[in-house]
Amino acid sequence: MLKNIKFLSVLGCVFLVQLGYAKMSTAIVAGGCFWCVQADFDKLKGVVKTEVGYDGGTTLYPNYKQVSQGKTDHLEVVKVWYEDDVLGYAQFLNYFFKHIDPTVKNGQFCDLGEQYQSAILYENDGQKAAAQAVVDNMKNYLNKPIYTQLRPSTMFTPAEEYHQKYYLKNPISYGFYRWQCGRDARLKEVWQ
Repeated sequence: MLKNIKFLSVLGCVFLVQLGYAKMSTAIVAGGCFWCVQADFDKLKGVVKTEVGYDGGTTLYPNYKQVSQGKTDHLEVVKVWYEDDVLGYAQFLNYFFKHIDPTVKNGQFCDLGEQYQSAILYENDGQKAAAQAVVDNMKNYLNKPIYTQLRPSTMFTPAEEYHQKYYLKNPISYGFYRWQCGRDARLKEVWQ
């Protein structure tokens, strides 16, 4: 009898734990400096986790030195885990666009080079179709060419630990970097 009670208790706990978890999805985006993109997404309701890294290229085990110098075909990216019932993929992408300048080719703000190009790295055909619809809407909204790329995710590689949550670890240097690049001032111009 005691074994049955323990089994039912464990089963009940497992059931309650499962009820407490929402369905999670992931999205991968590039918007210039990954420190800035991570800081922006960490503020969005429904986001559970973010991680900076590299994606979109073919080099195995890329690192910051290689990517930042343009020696690979990877982009600096942020992978975002979010709750589906709080934040849909299209809503996620609309937020992303409001935090980049999609009218710039081969860079973002003070970061120049293809490795800093804005992009949506889709993980499946559903994400690709949704991303294309959002890009088309942005073209109509801005009435300008949009250079944000749609690219397949090739393999997300996390960046080195010192880059993770850089804005929290180094708030003064991060704040100065963001201001010096003119990111927020330019965003106001683009999205007024």
